[in-house]
Amino acid sequence: MRLFIQAIFSKVQINLICIVIIFNCNCISQTAPTLTINTNHCNSILFKKVDKEDRGYLSLSANAKDNITSEDQLQWEYKVDLYGDNKGSYNGYDIYVGPLSKEEFKAGKIPKNIDNPFSQNPTNPFDASAYYPLGKHVIYWKVTNSNGLSSSNISSFVIEDCIAPIPYCLTGLNTVLLQSPDGVEIVAQYFNNGSTDNLTSRDNLKFYFNGDSSLTSIRITCNDFIKAQEHCRELKLELELWVEDNNGNKDYCKTYVNIVDVNQLCPIECYAGKIFGKINDLDCNKVIADILLFREGRLIEVTSESEYSFNYLPPTHYKISPMKSDDHLNGITSIDVKKINDFLLNKIKIRSQLYLIAADVNNSKSVTQADVSELRKLILGEISEFTKNRSWRFFLLSKNQNFQNVWNIPQEDSVLLDFSKKAKEVNFTAVKIGSFRHADQECKKSPTIRSNSELIFNCNMELDSRNLLLKLNISAPDFNSIEAFQTGWKFDESVMQYFGWEAGKLPLQDSNFGLSQKKNGRITQLWFDEEGLTYSSNDKLFTLIFKVRNLQRLEKLLKGNDYNSFIELDESITSSKAYNKNIEEIGIVLNHRLSFDTLNDIGCTLKSDRNLVEIKFSTISNKTTNIRLVDLFGRILKEKNTFVMYEGETKVIQFENLVHPAVLILEVIHNNTKFTDKLMFP
Repeated sequence: MRLFIQAIFSKVQINLICIVIIFNCNCISQTAPTLTINTNHCNSILFKKVDKEDRGYLSLSANAKDNITSEDQLQWEYKVDLYGDNKGSYNGYDIYVGPLSKEEFKAGKIPKNIDNPFSQNPTNPFDASAYYPLGKHVIYWKVTNSNGLSSSNISSFVIEDCIAPIPYCLTGLNTVLLQSPDGVEIVAQYFNNGSTDNLTSRDNLKFYFNGDSSLTSIRITCNDFIKAQEHCRELKLELELWVEDNNGNKDYCKTYVNIVDVNQLCPIECYAGKIFGKINDLDCNKVIADILLFREGRLIEVTSESEYSFNYLPPTHYKISPMKSDDHLNGITSIDVKKINDFLLNKIKIRSQLYLIAADVNNSKSVTQADVSELRKLILGEISEFTKNRSWRFFLLSKNQNFQNVWNIPQEDSVLLDFSKKAKEVNFTAVKIGSFRHADQECKKSPTIRSNSELIFNCNMELDSRNLLLKLNISAPDFNSIEAFQTGWKFDESVMQYFGWEAGKLPLQDSNFGLSQKKNGRITQLWFDEEGLTYSSNDKLFTLIFKVRNLQRLEKLLKGNDYNSFIELDESITSSKAYNKNIEEIGIVLNHRLSFDTLNDIGCTLKSDRNLVEIKFSTISNKTTNIRLVDLFGRILKEKNTFVMYEGETKVIQFENLVHPAVLILEVIHNNTKFTDKLMFP
């Protein structure tokens, strides 16, 4: 009989990790089994404390096959030698479970040996899963067939903590005062801000600097100030705070220290060189960016300010360069797309030629409809960032006042400081790529105006249960001089899937919709118009169409008025905003209206035979109502002319002397929404 055992390791790390090992055995002869396990591999495992002892969970299971005995009748047993010291009471093993077959186990029988205090199921000899102590252990498996032929396997496994601590440093620039010419001690532990570990307590964690376990503190003296000579009586340090647990696992975070010689204890000659300036965008708003200062090609200092200053600089050449790399979509909306399109149509004149750079989304040194297209894709979520451009670009304000070619404006400055001119002001203009809404207006601070009003999308739902289609007819009572809007739609993909759209009064095309996430239950929409449009509350703007996948669940949600469970506005990809002709930002909300076509849900009841149909129903709003009977070919057999239904009023409609087929379709049109139901006659 041959026993083949295969070990499969699988790691899944959340904070703690569980390893599963499965043994597959093929018992067909007496050939010894073969098994290879990397015992030197560090296994990160799910841990817990038991009686103040750290234990790690390991899943060990076994399967066997034999050409004589069925799998359920094979006899299994296993033993474990803890720590591999051969000191256990079972011929050197500490744990012994078995023998027993799967058939006997299912019948509730218990093996002769059930000694595994770490297992939650010590009566199962083909599953040795348990929380074992930390260390290297040996496991012995044995399987025997009905003829007494057996195979065995010995392998080792390691329970070892390989999860590094989670380091937390004090943030910001931490200031330390120089108290004596002899220096000041910077202690690593002082910069810990609550570092944790899965096993080692916080009090027992080790802290040191820059990966050197012996460097638990750093002493800063006047010699360090003299060597630096960069910030006069300020010495700024970037330090790595390393955190190590009892098992040697370690990780680090960065912290920043500013040692200040406030009492002028050190004999230092301070340089008076200074580079300073400010950063504003095209709308005169302050912009916070990373300002990088280079000297002789080496980065010597970084600050993140809108109004910045580098002080105590010796006379030499410097290069200063701003940088900002936030989300490309940040601050960009449908009104920017509309404004760039207006510029291409010569409908607006821009205030500054720098707006050409903002509109040049694809970095082609020109502004075309290709830029409009890429910006539209960004807002709709079809792309996550600009394909050939950065989120922000910066230009020297002092050098671009009378430029001839906007595409050649320098984006960084080289500064020479000497003893005759010790200070230099360098100002930058920040350009957010894609931001164009105020290109034709005077420079103003805080330009975004938010309206107190809302653009309400009324969603009249129409369910066609025969064709499994749900139509969302969208109207808006406050669609007044709207120039642009954008929104996302979120729907329950298990209930329905996006099928398409139908045009209403609002001019739309396929490019107005983003469908890259439709399989995840999300679509996006962007629209703009050159002039701005106005519609009444009775005008259907557009219709979203969904294919119903679970009609029973959808009907249940509709009956319970639980609309948000299957359709709602969504801002996970793009924000829900609209803009009027004054470029006021308006929020968008969704208002669900009358729902689906089962008559009971609009207060209708039926009584019918072959010659009479009686319909009794009430409504919840004062609207006109039409009712008619049609056959399966859409031909109208009976119709009740338009009448007004008042809120709470009950109507009884009868159609008599009918000559009709066995199946009719009842149509009730209320508030411009059609509800249908199928009538079956005996």
